[in-house]
Amino acid sequence: AQKDEAPGRRRSVSLALQRLKADGHGEPPAPWCFILLGSAGRGESMLSADQDNGLIHDGSDTDDEWFARLGEHVSDYLDEAGVPRCKGGVMAANAPWRGTVAVWHERVGTWLGRARPEDILNVDIFFDLVPVAGERTLGNALHRDAVQAAAQRPAFLGLLAASVASY
Repeated sequence: AQKDEAPGRRRSVSLALQRLKADGHGEPPAPWCFILLGSAGRGESMLSADQDNGLIHDGSDTDDEWFARLGEHVSDYLDEAGVPRCKGGVMAANAPWRGTVAVWHERVGTWLGRARPEDILNVDIFFDLVPVAGERTLGNALHRDAVQAAAQRPAFLGLLAASVASY
């Protein structure tokens, strides 16, 4: 059996959902999935844990305000528990790391298509995606679709391999 690397992160999501209800914001407006990314997704955050996370939802752009609050509360709880905010901003509290399924597909397609250094870094962080709360099928489907899209971009895969070789 694999060790569960995310109980504290799941707990922070649960507390954030309770807080949203208590503050009068109600239930989530659409199906959603909270995801761990980067070193957090790989379970490699023992020595220098920070918040690498994101959020996928199956709603509309107008639902983003609710999900932004969820991301902010999760970040607050994690920070209070000793998991500092990501210095690079890779957190569901920040718009570039949260969005609808369609927004995520577009975002990943842009990263794969441009292949700038920041795109390679974003892909490197993103492909360690692990769904931890909510409708995990949303996270799994997005990951599967992204892997299929990357497989169609051999030039990008070459750049990614070259960036890894530089380490």
